[in-house]
Amino acid sequence: MLKNRHLRQIRLLGEKNQAKLSKLTVGIVGCGGIGSNSALLASQLGIKKIILMDRDKVNETDFNRQQFFESDLLKAKVEAVAQKINKMNSDVLVEAHFEQFDLETAKAMEKASIILDCTDNYSTRIDINRFCLKRKIPWVFASALKFEGMVSTIIPWKSACFECFAKKPKNELSCEDAGIMNTAVATIAAIQVQEVVNLFCFGKPNYANALFRMNLLDGLFEKILVDKNPKCAACAKKK
Repeated sequence: MLKNRHLRQIRLLGEKNQAKLSKLTVGIVGCGGIGSNSALLASQLGIKKIILMDRDKVNETDFNRQQFFESDLLKAKVEAVAQKINKMNSDVLVEAHFEQFDLETAKAMEKASIILDCTDNYSTRIDINRFCLKRKIPWVFASALKFEGMVSTIIPWKSACFECFAKKPKNELSCEDAGIMNTAVATIAAIQVQEVVNLFCFGKPNYANALFRMNLLDGLFEKILVDKNPKCAACAKKK
């Protein structure tokens, strides 16, 4: 343990808030562009444990935006990210699951204090939303494409859930289809991890009942307020 590792952060947050962070377990679903960046940022916070889940291996097209070395090529992304966390902060416990998140594998995330969604498809986010509602685990939705990105924080049964405002897209574009900038994923990852700090240290996430949207090419940054949907299929009636 490095005694002064978090000194600059403690100057800003205070000892009590740093102690709160040191007790957290953060689940990260998806270890690609946003996920690999968010995982490394989270590891620097001084949290207790990170649980990683992803089914993909590193390929050549990942290197423009994902936190991997060329020597990581063809490694499972969860293993490559876990190794980097261990080198960056050996005080953080890391648990890696090389598998797809679904309602069966989600049991690996049951002890998470919060889940960071870093996936790239609507159906997985529905599974995350339903799991987090059932387990009352807060989660932060994040996505990025082209020069753009979005973030929203979901507090089960208190804020609007993902399904209150996010409808299934008619044509779900991917990074492979549309392209993506590393600056977009890095910015969104930073905002996503900051929401962890905002929620657990200050009790005031910026994007609960709200959607953050940005476009780095146009210089657009906006906060759109969203409401709970009284007819939401997921959270209209508490189960």
